[in-house]
Amino acid sequence: MNAGFSQYVTDDKFCAGLENGTSVEQGDSGGGLIIPKNSINNDLRYYIVGIVSTKDLGTNIATFTNINKLRPWLNQTVLSFIEEGYCPPLISNSVELTQCNFNGTEVDCKKPTMPGTKAKLQCKNSFHGEFPYPLYTDTECQKNLTWSPLMDSCLECGRRYKFNNYEPLITYKERKVSEFPWHVGIYKKNEEGIKFACGGTIIHPKVILIAAVCAYLHGPERTSNPKDFFVVAGKYERKWTIKANFEQRFQVSSIMVHRIYATDRTKNEADIAMLVLNDTIKTSSYIMPACIDWSNKQKLLDKPYVAGLIAGWGITEDGVISNVLRSTEVLMINRTRCSLRSLEIVLTPDKWCIISEDGSGVSLGDVGGIVFPKFEEDIGKLTYYLSGILSNSVSKDTNSVTDVLYYENWIKQIFMYILNSVKRTK
Repeated sequence: MNAGFSQYVTDDKFCAGLENGTSVEQGDSGGGLIIPKNSINNDLRYYIVGIVSTKDLGTNIATFTNINKLRPWLNQTVLSFIEEGYCPPLISNSVELTQCNFNGTEVDCKKPTMPGTKAKLQCKNSFHGEFPYPLYTDTECQKNLTWSPLMDSCLECGRRYKFNNYEPLITYKERKVSEFPWHVGIYKKNEEGIKFACGGTIIHPKVILIAAVCAYLHGPERTSNPKDFFVVAGKYERKWTIKANFEQRFQVSSIMVHRIYATDRTKNEADIAMLVLNDTIKTSSYIMPACIDWSNKQKLLDKPYVAGLIAGWGITEDGVISNVLRSTEVLMINRTRCSLRSLEIVLTPDKWCIISEDGSGVSLGDVGGIVFPKFEEDIGKLTYYLSGILSNSVSKDTNSVTDVLYYENWIKQIFMYILNSVKRTK
């Protein structure tokens, strides 16, 4: 360090430089020094720790203003918005601002706003609220310069995090623990014990979406006894007797089967049902709901071929039932293309198809949800949306799928009933 440079190293500064001679130069002043750090969810995030201030000429050493030392001033500056009579901006990664006005005039709620400003909020499509579909919260900037009421928390959905060093490749192979955090195992009790029945998808911490065929019987009783069914979240090995530490197990308290399927099963129409759990799933990076594209932004049926994923414990390429969770890539095709692949099958209006061109195929043990990835630019993450539920076989390499969005209204009605019932029992 050159003589005299120390006068610039004040209490709010620190020095930095690399031994290889790399250094800041003229024009870099004011730039931020950023360091990477892993978050709780194992995301790599970048934090600003310093601002380029001065450089020691002839060396690679420079001083940086220490952000941490200035935190009280930063907080005070931000809070000055409130002191000046404004509510803070409504900015969030998980909440979407759909409307903002002051005395009937549209304003920008992403900036500080005056008391009396009103806004409509909802969880973004790539997050879950109490209801997994958009329900608006009307909020207002109060005289005490806070927004009220605020939304309940919006949970993550449809994320795949890199635990256990797995690579989330779309191939037909054995999966790793937690790679499909929305996929659950459904088990049924019979004379022989508790046996695997099918797969399902978490769409809410208390609700699982399944194919109706998994919970329906022939004969007068029709719907199975809910108490005979169990759901395991975080399941990797298929057998009920094998329990991992991170698994969560639940008994089913009720089964909701669509009335069309309950009335007439001959066409396999409305092959959709919801399981209500006796307790609430504790969501985390390992276990979380899949997202649902309620606004149909993906418009999958408008595209000729779309690649998706299906996971399950079905029959492997060796012709045996898999003991561990596996997945395969499938291609979505519309109703017209599907009908051409088999003239013997009549597709009901709620169906589209998937094909497996690599020969891996899907089987009964794979009955469950089919997800399609979409990169959400606003949060910078690949997010998986539940679009269909595997229904039945059309041909050797083609299966029909129940369209989730086709039953949007039914799902919402059932949700309202379920969650209102839960509130009444509290």
